[in-house]
Amino acid sequence: DALRASLVRASATSETHVGDSHLASACAVAAAPLRLALLRVARNALSVAAEAAASAHCGLARAVAELAAEECVRVRRLDAPVPCAPAPEDGARSAVDETRQCARAAAQALANAFTAAAASAAASDMSALWEVAFKPVGDGGGVCLDSCAVAPAVALLECDDAGAREAAALAAHAAVGASTAHAEALCDDARALRAAASCGPAAELLFGRLCVEHTLLPRALRALRKDARGDLATTPAALAGPQCGTARVLEALCSHLHKRADRSASATLGAAAAAFDAPSAYELLREAHAAAARIGSAASVCTGDAIDAVLEDDARALEAAMGCMSLLLGEDCGAVRETLAATGERADAGGDTPPLPHAPIPELGRGVALLLRMLAALPQPGRGSVPLEERAVSAWAPLYAGGAEKTGTEETYPAAAPYVGYRADLCALLANLCFGRADLSDALARVGGAELLLSQTRVDEAAPMAREWALWGVRNVCEVSPVAHERLHGLDALHAADDDRELRGRGVRVQLGPDGKPTIHHDSAPSS
Repeated sequence: DALRASLVRASATSETHVGDSHLASACAVAAAPLRLALLRVARNALSVAAEAAASAHCGLARAVAELAAEECVRVRRLDAPVPCAPAPEDGARSAVDETRQCARAAAQALANAFTAAAASAAASDMSALWEVAFKPVGDGGGVCLDSCAVAPAVALLECDDAGAREAAALAAHAAVGASTAHAEALCDDARALRAAASCGPAAELLFGRLCVEHTLLPRALRALRKDARGDLATTPAALAGPQCGTARVLEALCSHLHKRADRSASATLGAAAAAFDAPSAYELLREAHAAAARIGSAASVCTGDAIDAVLEDDARALEAAMGCMSLLLGEDCGAVRETLAATGERADAGGDTPPLPHAPIPELGRGVALLLRMLAALPQPGRGSVPLEERAVSAWAPLYAGGAEKTGTEETYPAAAPYVGYRADLCALLANLCFGRADLSDALARVGGAELLLSQTRVDEAAPMAREWALWGVRNVCEVSPVAHERLHGLDALHAADDDRELRGRGVRVQLGPDGKPTIHHDSAPSS
């Protein structure tokens, strides 16, 4: 009680004002050493709260939360540029450092309080702490930050101190682990999601719990898409891109799945693949489609650096979504496999992203058709891009016509890899999808998918593993599909690899004979 009273007094008697210089700001926070000492004592006291009744510490946590929000305001004000201000002196820099340390200690104290409440398994204690730290703005709580009222924990998630952000994310991780209602409330707060997704390893733990254990990925992405269409003026500049929040959330989830792929960990990727549900898998596919469509459409009107500047977040979201699907499908995730092979839209798809393209034939799933179209839009590895007029007569021409009869237009997908390894991710998904699936392999072969995979078996420097995945895909398709056997057996050589640098360096040329079979010639002594 004495510590709580001291924290309240320190908060009430250390009003911060923005002065004309860094020195004036330093004088305004002269009480920072006292606040820092009190917060550190509170942090240590809350770290052993699990040994006692957690409810006895709720009052202390409330005082910490109130002071934590004010520390975030102080950090934001001290970091704000002052016009024509002299260089900060040693005293001002020390004050800024102490203010950041105060915010960090407050966040760590909150994390300890939530961890203690989770360990005690007392729902009333966790609810009381949630109201203190994550109280909805509409209920009159929060602190004024950037002319907008936010919850104290959200203010800590947006703090400029990395330690404070990570501790706040750990507090959220403990809170959502104890209550599905708290997890749903967090997924409805787009600002909190964007901020939490930038909190490093703690973000990976948080979004692994939200998206895998609670299966709330669709809810989180819907909140982010809705917020992207609204007003982002109150969002920090570093998090204000329309697709920035989606990209960060998907990256955090992908990193979490990568770490679970370590078989020595207690929570393995196989367990995550088994828990992943169909709506979440469908959201990954929809986000990949939306990002690829935006990149492909913008590439026709933007060139060079303009594409990188405008579509960086889309490329990151596409890479993370593809990475998540590849990891889960590698563990034979039934939800991802069935979603990619599904022939129709989900009933709960909604209208906030472009609909998936129609398949050229009914037996081919929409997700598989999308992957094939994305792969067909790329230039063939090791050669120049195939002109559009030649694509119309290629073996996989049906991939370009699918959907035109439904929409009257042909969707555009990236004609250059948006990120390193893009081609390899597409080949990996197709190869794993066709493993042991005769019906899917037959449908893929009938639209030229086998020839398309075979055309990817030359080395692509931007995706070195694409060739290996393409070979694995051809093997999987041919193993179970007589249609693929017939189509590949009927292929004829169109030209010889006489432009290969390595062969020319060895004095070797390859030519086609009258019977269409290749022959090898040596420059010094030609032989067949």
